[in-house]
Amino acid sequence: MALLGNIFRLFLLIILVIDIYGLFFFKGGFKRWGKKHYRILLWTGFLAVFLAGSFWLWPLIGVMEVSAPSIENSSKKDTATLNSSAVTDFSGILTESSGDGTNENNQKQSDTIVTQQTAENKTLTAAWENVIQDSDAFIDIAVYQPETNLYFHYTNAAQNQFYTASIVKVAVITEFMRQVEAGTLTMTADDETMLSEMIEESDNDATTYLVEERIGGLSALDSLFQELSMTNSYADTDAWGITTTSSIDQLKLLNKIFYDPDFLNTDSQTAIISRMENIDVDQNWGISVEAPYFALKDGWLDLTPDCWIINSIGQVASDANSFTIAILTDQNATFSEGVDLVEELAKTTEKILLK
Repeated sequence: MALLGNIFRLFLLIILVIDIYGLFFFKGGFKRWGKKHYRILLWTGFLAVFLAGSFWLWPLIGVMEVSAPSIENSSKKDTATLNSSAVTDFSGILTESSGDGTNENNQKQSDTIVTQQTAENKTLTAAWENVIQDSDAFIDIAVYQPETNLYFHYTNAAQNQFYTASIVKVAVITEFMRQVEAGTLTMTADDETMLSEMIEESDNDATTYLVEERIGGLSALDSLFQELSMTNSYADTDAWGITTTSSIDQLKLLNKIFYDPDFLNTDSQTAIISRMENIDVDQNWGISVEAPYFALKDGWLDLTPDCWIINSIGQVASDANSFTIAILTDQNATFSEGVDLVEELAKTTEKILLK
């Protein structure tokens, strides 16, 4: 509207200039124009002066308007810039806070981050960016190194909504074991089989059975996410495979399984880890590539043609040290391209962090 107003004011100014020129400076003046045309010029001049006074001279500030971006759009841009910056190195455990706002997909940025520049930070930044430089895929990767208590995070798509696909099965088995520990669920021989099929073979029917018939439905996953402050993770109301998450949220879950003796007891941790260590051959790709030791769960989904979701999470270790890692990708053209990308990111991370 401001643009149209300024155009109209400019139009009136042109009419006024023409009228003044015709009335006072055009050679021949009254005789040249004739009485009828002279009156037309005179009245249009008066009208132009009146309208110009109403729309241009009086609201002078309107002419000087500058169309600034709205606060909402500016905030979104700033959030995207901050969150898509290269690797962030976290010192200390991630804890819930008031956050720095939400992006347009309602992904809350609610982790208190204390940055600490390290050699690994700079090296990982360069290495990860080198891997993805020729890829059009969306990437969200996070790593936790327990020996140094450092977190590393990188994303080139802060505003993308990442789906879990089958990596959500780690959350399902975690919630199952929590309920067993709480005494609200008794594990049966069938449960043992279903849990193994879900993690080791990525069996979807076993997952659906455990979610719907054993742990109490998808709302049980949301309860787990809330307890662990996984503030970017939400179970879909209809399908467990399109649960939304972030790489940092996945680390919160993984670290409870691999490094926290208080959240789950040793038996529960072993029940989960042993299955993640015993992945079937056709499931053995992703973060496990070239790793001396690994425990993993992969996930993949093609929601739309030529748009593959390829994820891989778990723990990688050597004799000297270990780390948990979550790699989420979206917009891969093919399944194999997505797997190759995830494995290149994993290999790059292993070369830098494993000793």
